[in-house]
Amino acid sequence: MIWFFLIPVALLLIGLADLPTGYYTLVRIVVCIVSALCSYWSYKTDEKVGVGTIVYALLALLFNPIIPVYLHDKDAWMVIDIIAAVLLVAKYVSMKSKNQID
Repeated sequence: MIWFFLIPVALLLIGLADLPTGYYTLVRIVVCIVSALCSYWSYKTDEKVGVGTIVYALLALLFNPIIPVYLHDKDAWMVIDIIAAVLLVAKYVSMKSKNQID
């Protein structure tokens, strides 16, 4: 299960470099899917719409590939990528400590 979180975190951190547009589309798809699932898992764990549910849902919306958010500022995206990577690592650690994943 660690690969489920490690892959998007690695993609986000690699994305800090200047890469082709196609790479960032892949990042959007992967991070959107993982963030949406994290939002769902937060909802199921809390049995209500809590902070985790909202944070990961907003992250999924920010990285959605269907209606992309364009900030036209690489520096802003670098900060967002780092924050997203930290949030995904935090979700993994949280789920691991609660024995929700192997």
